[in-house]
Amino acid sequence: MTRFHAVRAPQLSIHDYLVRIATYFQCSHECFVLSLIYIDRIVKLHPEFSINSLSVHRLVVTSVMLAAKFFDDVYYSNAYYGKVGGVRTSELNALEILFLKLIEWRMHVLPEEYQQYRNHVLAAVHGDDLSSVGLPHSGETALLRPNAEVSGLTPGGYCQPGRLEDSDKDRAERSLPSQS
Repeated sequence: MTRFHAVRAPQLSIHDYLVRIATYFQCSHECFVLSLIYIDRIVKLHPEFSINSLSVHRLVVTSVMLAAKFFDDVYYSNAYYGKVGGVRTSELNALEILFLKLIEWRMHVLPEEYQQYRNHVLAAVHGDDLSSVGLPHSGETALLRPNAEVSGLTPGGYCQPGRLEDSDKDRAERSLPSQS
C-alpha cells in the first residue's frame, strides 16, 4: 500500500473522474497521453506497485496535473487541482512529490515515445489489434492491454481547446461539488 491507495474506492467511476478532470483542468489533449506514460513508468520502475480501484483515481489526478504543469503553458494551483480531484491540497502536494520520486523525476517524453503511446491508445479505443502498433520498449505496455477500458484518453475526446479566464475559473470553482 502506498499514499496513492485510498481506504475505500471512490464512488465516482474512473470514466466520470476523467471527464471531470478534463472538464475542469482545461488541459491540452497531450496531457492525457503523457499521464499514461508517467503512470506506465511507475509500473515499469516499481513492478510491485499495484494499480487498482483504490489507487487509480489519485494516480490519474496527480499524473494529469504533472503533465499539465510540465507541458501546458497555462496551469493552475495545486489547491485548484485538489478541489477538482477531491483531494486536500496538502495530500496532493505529498502525492506530487511521491509521484515524481517514483518516476525518478523523468518528466520529459521523446516524440517517438509519445507517438507510440498515442497510437496504442487510439488502437485500444478503436478495438484494433494492438500487436500491429509499435510498443514502447519491449513487450506490451503495463497499462494498455487488449480490451482495456481507456474511455476518455483519446486526444480530442474530452478536453476542449481554450483556457479558463479568471472569471470562468472562479465560476468553475464555485460549481464544483463540495468535498465530503
